[in-house]
Amino acid sequence: MKSNSNNPLHIDSIISKRGDIDLTNATNSIINYITSGGDLHILETGKELTIYNIGGNAIGFDDILYPHDNIGDGTNAAVPQSIEIEVLDALGGDNADSTLKIYTAYVQGRNKGQGEFDANGRQIADVSLMADNIYINSANAKTSSVSTLKNASGFTPTNNTYTDTNLGLVGDTIYQAEGINAYGDGKAIMLDVKGVSKEFVDENSTTANRTNYNVQTSVAQEPMFANPDNQIVDHDYRTKNTVISVNNNSSTNRGAVFNSIYADDAYIDTNGTDLSVKDGYIKDYAEFSNIDKKITVDNNYRRRLRDADTQLYTAKTGSFALGLDNTIDMKTTAPIVGNDFYKLANDYQSEGNFVNRSRKDTKNLNDNVDRYKALDKQNYKEELKRTSMRFDTTKDAELKSNVKIYDLSTTGASIKNIDGLKVGDETKVRIAFDDLDVTLKSKVVSINGDRAGVEFVDITPDVANKILYRYMQKQNTTKISKK
Repeated sequence: MKSNSNNPLHIDSIISKRGDIDLTNATNSIINYITSGGDLHILETGKELTIYNIGGNAIGFDDILYPHDNIGDGTNAAVPQSIEIEVLDALGGDNADSTLKIYTAYVQGRNKGQGEFDANGRQIADVSLMADNIYINSANAKTSSVSTLKNASGFTPTNNTYTDTNLGLVGDTIYQAEGINAYGDGKAIMLDVKGVSKEFVDENSTTANRTNYNVQTSVAQEPMFANPDNQIVDHDYRTKNTVISVNNNSSTNRGAVFNSIYADDAYIDTNGTDLSVKDGYIKDYAEFSNIDKKITVDNNYRRRLRDADTQLYTAKTGSFALGLDNTIDMKTTAPIVGNDFYKLANDYQSEGNFVNRSRKDTKNLNDNVDRYKALDKQNYKEELKRTSMRFDTTKDAELKSNVKIYDLSTTGASIKNIDGLKVGDETKVRIAFDDLDVTLKSKVVSINGDRAGVEFVDITPDVANKILYRYMQKQNTTKISKK
């Protein structure tokens, strides 16, 4: 379809009760109502696509010829088994910036909600979305007071209601936006959310002149934070803004799984309990919220967000997985830089939990104190194994100390040996940056030329946490090494 004017193409209703819908449109479009009993695919090569209702109950009457086929409600309603939508702005040139807005959508899930799987046993997405900006929030979506690069005053969803003109027959009806909802019983709804792909544009538009793309390259991961579900081998594409509410108006809380979500900024919420991410790449900021927990990803500022149950930092580690459910526990492969102590993160077991990693390191240090007491320090030659990530500090001009520090971790440091220190000696090391200024009691555990390896004896979890957080964020100016 193509409009002959600069105005958007208005489509009132497209319905396929039993079959699939495959719609291609070359201009900006507004669709009032669209649904199918099979798969629904919309390819919009224009700049903007707005859909008010997919598979909802905007049309709630029985078909005259087939009364058992209620179009918009009931057991035999025509609700898509899958939804796949791309909005490309293929002719946008250097300024291409496509937008997909959906106010209400219902989806059964592939294979009547039981899911379909590829040859490798991986579940195929029930909802696949591609655009530069994606807005599918419900009217009761959560707001955010956190100031970010793109939202200095915080974030408040705006697509809250829409008006159905009812073809001018019975007057207008105002509906509240409901976001994406599961219809009927089945497995968790699987979603893929990505930015516009150059390869996809080239394949689907022979006249395309689009030149700008929001590329997400693969990130080499530290083994400690590696995500086994990372799907980006070379590169893929991020959205700029993604706002999605899932199962906020669904009577069956089947849960939602983001097989992939690549975005600069994202706000994802559900009124249900089960929300998970298999492969997430966030450039700047994101919030993931279920009915009682909020997880933030903040990659732009060195700050602690007090209203977040758990705060992640993923700028260096790239792909991350995340899982929320109805327990007090949250699971993730990402580095955790802040955590509500009244709720669990990774069962307090994972190396990815910075807060509890610091506790573990502190316990190791306290155990080491007992070992030191039992040894003759003049004869002690054993070097304790380093268990923490070590950060190169030689180019950190903001770090202040009473001695030159070559590298630093949560458990110790490599310092210049200016006082003739020997293995087993005690010394003190000052660490000062930002609002941190502490002097740590330390034990010498190794000597290598003019360098002394020291282990901190009395470091506290909050100090260890600040060290980790600072140097993880300085990924462009510090080198991480492991011993």
